[in-house]
Amino acid sequence: MREYMVLDGNKTRKDGLTNYSYGALISDPYGVQNVIMREVNMDENSKPDAGWDSDRVLMWDYDGFRALCKESFGSGEAGIGHWAKSASKKDLLSFAEKLYALVEKKECKAKGFRVIRNTNMSSGYPIFTMQVVIKK
Repeated sequence: MREYMVLDGNKTRKDGLTNYSYGALISDPYGVQNVIMREVNMDENSKPDAGWDSDRVLMWDYDGFRALCKESFGSGEAGIGHWAKSASKKDLLSFAEKLYALVEKKECKAKGFRVIRNTNMSSGYPIFTMQVVIKK
């Protein structure tokens, strides 16, 4: 059984993020900022232990990040948002653990994971912020 995010329009949460809205993404794709594409085991009260923007991870380890994306969902980093909306909790947490290992160079056990859609204001290119909560 898959868990899907409840669509709640453009209501801004107390953490400053906005719940996913297909209409908002379509009406203004270049102005999208802080839209949650998906989160598992996290809410507006969660404090991420680590977080990275997809464009930065590409700069740090282009080949490694592209390989992780291809292995996890069959495409490049631009597919993260689409994949995250329908991926299983297990697949999302597995991706978070592999991403943490890639960027931080150490292992972790992910307890929660979130994918946030932003837009590079100069290029209009989608940027995905990925945040993880680690089991202590």
